[in-house]
Amino acid sequence: MKRNFILKSWIVLVLCFFGCGEDEKPAVSVKLLSISVDQSFNTSDTENWIIIHDDVGKLIEYRSFESGDDITIETTASTPENTIGVTFLKLYFQDDFRFYNLETYLNIEKGETLKVANFQTSVDGQLGGTFDIVIDGFTSFDQSSTSNKFGFGCGGSSGSVVDLTCGTIDSATKYILQLSDKSGDLRYKVLEDVEVDDSYRISFYEMEPFDTTIEFVFPESTDVDLTISGREAGFSYFDFGYSLNNHVIDDAHTQIKAGYLNSLTKYSTELSVGYPDFKYVYSIRGSIPDPNISWPSKADFSLSSKLLQDFSSDVKTSFNWRKSIWTYEGLSSPTTSHVTWQIFSKSVAHKLSELPAEIVSQHPVIAFENLKHSSTTFYTESEPYIDHIKRTLNEEDAPVDAQIGISIW
Repeated sequence: MKRNFILKSWIVLVLCFFGCGEDEKPAVSVKLLSISVDQSFNTSDTENWIIIHDDVGKLIEYRSFESGDDITIETTASTPENTIGVTFLKLYFQDDFRFYNLETYLNIEKGETLKVANFQTSVDGQLGGTFDIVIDGFTSFDQSSTSNKFGFGCGGSSGSVVDLTCGTIDSATKYILQLSDKSGDLRYKVLEDVEVDDSYRISFYEMEPFDTTIEFVFPESTDVDLTISGREAGFSYFDFGYSLNNHVIDDAHTQIKAGYLNSLTKYSTELSVGYPDFKYVYSIRGSIPDPNISWPSKADFSLSSKLLQDFSSDVKTSFNWRKSIWTYEGLSSPTTSHVTWQIFSKSVAHKLSELPAEIVSQHPVIAFENLKHSSTTFYTESEPYIDHIKRTLNEEDAPVDAQIGISIW
C-alpha cells in the first residue's frame, strides 16, 4: 500500500511539473507590413493580390485588396529573419488578352509601411487635323523626333529628307523638332502657333544648336537607344513632354550626343548600350546628366541559376540592388495570357518555395515552371533600395538620381 502511494505521488508530481505551472502564453502576433492603397490606384477592372514570403521563400500570408484599403498584415507564424518578400499581383483583361503583372520586393524590413498609388495625368484640348514638315539639307541621317508638350509625335519617312505628317491639338500649338546626323551634329527648331494644314520646309543648317550638349562615350555598339524628354513648368514627370532625342535604330556608335534646352525642365534621360550577352543601362530624372559614366565590368557578373524559384548569381563587385525579369506567353483559346514577373532584391540569390494554392488554381499560368528568365540588371549606382521601392509603388513625381547598371541574360 505504501509502495502504491509513493508511485501515485510521483506521477502526480510529474504531471504537475508539466501541467500545473503557469498558463500557456498566447502566440505573439508580429506585424509584417502595412499597406495603404490610394484611391488613385484603380482596381475596378483589375484583380489585385498581395503575397508575403519570409526571407527564405516560405509562404506566410496573402490577401486581395481594393482601392482605398488600409491593410495591416500580421502573423503568429515563426519567421526566421527580420526581412520579408512582398509580391503585388495584378491581373487585367484587354480584348482577348489576359495580362498578369507581378512585382516582388525582397529584403523588406518587417513592420515597413508602403503606399500604392497611380499618378494621374490628363491631356486637355480637342484633336484636330494634320500639318506637314519636310527637313532637308543634312548629309547623313541618324535620328529625329517632333512633338508637342503632350508628347504627341509625327509619322513619316526618313532618307535624304525627313518627310512628316503630324497631328494637332488646339491646346498645344507649339512643336519642337530635332535631328542629328551621323557626325553627331544635333540641332532643333521650335514651331509656334501651328495650325491645321500648315506646311513647313526646313533646312537642317538653319536649325539651332541646343543650349547644352553632352556626349556619352562607350565601347562600340550597334544597339544604342537614347531617349530624352523635357517638360514645361507645371507638368509632371509622368507627362510625356517634348521628345528631344529618339535614337532607336541599329547603327554603330562609340559615342552619342544629347541636347537640352533652358526653356524646359524635369528632364528624363534613358540610355542603353547593347552587346551580344549584356547591356549597359543608364537613367536619370530631373537634372542634365553628367556624361562621365563608370560602366560596370561584364566580367564581374554571371548567373548561376536562372530559375525564378531558386535564382542565384556570382557577383565579384558591390551593387546596390538588382531587378530580375521572367516572362511567359500562353497562346491558348479563347484568350492569350501574358505574364511578366519582376523581382527586386539587394542579394545575389533568392528562393520562393510556393504560391497560394487558391491563386494558382484559378490562374495556373503564373506557376513557377512556366516562367522563363529574360534578364537581370545589377545597379552599381542608384538611389537607396528602399527609396526606389517606395517611389515606384507610390509613383512619386520627384527627381531620381542617376542609375547605372548592367543587364545580363
